[in-house]
Parts: sequence; structure tokens; C-alpha cells
Amino acid sequence: MNNALNATHDPALRSWVASANAAGCDFPIQNLPFGRYRPAGTVEAFRIGVAIGDKVLDL
Repeated sequence: MNNALNATHDPALRSWVASANAAGCDFPIQNLPFGRYRPAGTVEAFRIGVAIGDKVLDL
């Protein structure tokens, strides 16, 4: 399956999260992985979030 590239892949897109605009960033606005997380050092229940730059947006 080949997905066609569209406007979401535009390398000129900029994020409101400054760290997502840094050269070599693992999670720029064109690559927003979803996952589960919890604050470091806690035993809280896992939460769902998306990585943007060096931040996690809690969903």
C-alpha cells in the first residue's frame, strides 16, 4: 500500500511547539506518534498522548 504524499508532509510546515521546529527533531509536526506514557518516577495509570518535539500532548 502506497499512501500519496499530501500537504501534511510539507517540510516547510512549522509547529507552535518550538522544539518541534529544530533541525533533526525526531517528532516534527510531520511525524506525530501516538503512545502511552506516565510521568517519570510515578505509578500513575498510563495515559494516551502524542509526541510533538520534546513535549507530550495529553489526549
